[in-house]
Amino acid sequence: MQRFRPLIFLLFVAFFFITAALVLFYTFGYRFSPERGVFVYTGSITVDSNPQSVSISLDGVNVPENRLGILNSSAHIPGLPPGEHFVEVTAPGYTTWQKKAVVESGRSTEFWNVLLTPQNPEHITLPGTASAIKAYPSPDRNILAIVKKHAGELTLDVYDTSKLSGEQVFSLPNGELLPDRDDGIEWSSDGERILIPLLENGERRYFVVDVGTKASFELPRLTKDNQRKYARWHPRDRNILFYLNEEKLYQFDVSQPEGEAALVRENIETYDISSQYLYVLNASNGIVSRLPISAKPDTSATQVTTAPIALASDGSYSLVVYDDTRLVILESTLGAFWLYNNLGNAASISPMREVLPSGVRGTQFSDDGKKVLYYTDTEISVVFLREWEVQPVREADSTFQIVRFSQPLQFAQWTKDYEHVLFALGGSVKVAELDNRDRRNILDLINFEKPPLQILSQFQDNALYFAEEKPEGQDVLMYIQFPEPTGFLGFGQ
Repeated sequence: MQRFRPLIFLLFVAFFFITAALVLFYTFGYRFSPERGVFVYTGSITVDSNPQSVSISLDGVNVPENRLGILNSSAHIPGLPPGEHFVEVTAPGYTTWQKKAVVESGRSTEFWNVLLTPQNPEHITLPGTASAIKAYPSPDRNILAIVKKHAGELTLDVYDTSKLSGEQVFSLPNGELLPDRDDGIEWSSDGERILIPLLENGERRYFVVDVGTKASFELPRLTKDNQRKYARWHPRDRNILFYLNEEKLYQFDVSQPEGEAALVRENIETYDISSQYLYVLNASNGIVSRLPISAKPDTSATQVTTAPIALASDGSYSLVVYDDTRLVILESTLGAFWLYNNLGNAASISPMREVLPSGVRGTQFSDDGKKVLYYTDTEISVVFLREWEVQPVREADSTFQIVRFSQPLQFAQWTKDYEHVLFALGGSVKVAELDNRDRRNILDLINFEKPPLQILSQFQDNALYFAEEKPEGQDVLMYIQFPEPTGFLGFGQ
């Protein structure tokens, strides 16, 4: 027995080193592949979903919860052999998300914006909204300005969604809302006044309503032909608003209704406002410049765009500015669309380019300014204005077509995560993801008998409002909770 002890010791030592090596191999992500007969360096898959409580299956097999590594609400599935895997995310009462994922050795394939839509979302109808055609959110998250049209009369109610009640503050017989591409109703920064642009017998009229007193007055007509347009509130001063008249930009103090409008700048085609600046499109040379928001007629302007655009004499232009390096110009008659995206790259010929010569109906920046969507009657596309380093990685100034249909779509807009777009296709409201790996998931959210009149997102409340076309006397406005609320770092609400 004595002579076998060294051999037994050596066997235990060898077993220890073999076991330790296997443990280290496993720890570092190596797994034995029976098909290949060798150890392979594995990868992993990470899934972050809304809703957070989901089941995940991999290649048709449900992944047990004890195998999932949970961090900040995201699920991590380690130890996967390299190659293609089929991932499915499900939750009771929600649509299913599916995608083929390519796993690479030593890397995690990440899906940070998996969104499941409710199959039968509970909706809450707002009482007292019969004949409503459109709603406009106030700076106060619970207040809406609701426009109604009944028996030829246009009225405006201020509605408290927390109390489910409202009261009328304005009316105009034979009044009509301006087309969506033109001026819209706008709240002052303190939520105490409402600017109401309307058409009456084909003529533009602009009213200011005090919500508290219900008193209203019309903006002064500066010329006989009354070419007022593009009225906007000052972002900080509750008493000041701006508007154009015959290519002249004016500001007006609404606290003095009998006063005169002050000239700010001449030769202006259109403009946009930030918290500090006025951005103006020159009517002569098609160049965008920047002015201090307190500018006078003799204030020097800072040129923003470096290349002019050709302006049609009969065109109707809107300017949407994110900052000095990112802006878009949309001509609403034909739908011509220009994008200015200055990456600070000297090799770039010009940051200003015409994206489409016609057909664009609307555009919207993401909240971080790294993306901008635009849509036509049948397509939605997204331009990545800056490099996107989160999977799937996208290069700066790259364009992706998100959806394309044979029938018209409406109300294209971002969802709260800015990684999905929301739109209506007939009476069906859908959500499409930007992630183009494998295929894009396009999910139904809610269906109506007729196309909705409006879709309004209230991100701060995780609420989505709809105006439906209904028979006379029935309430029109309703909302659903979307997306499902999540708490800080994904824990609770």
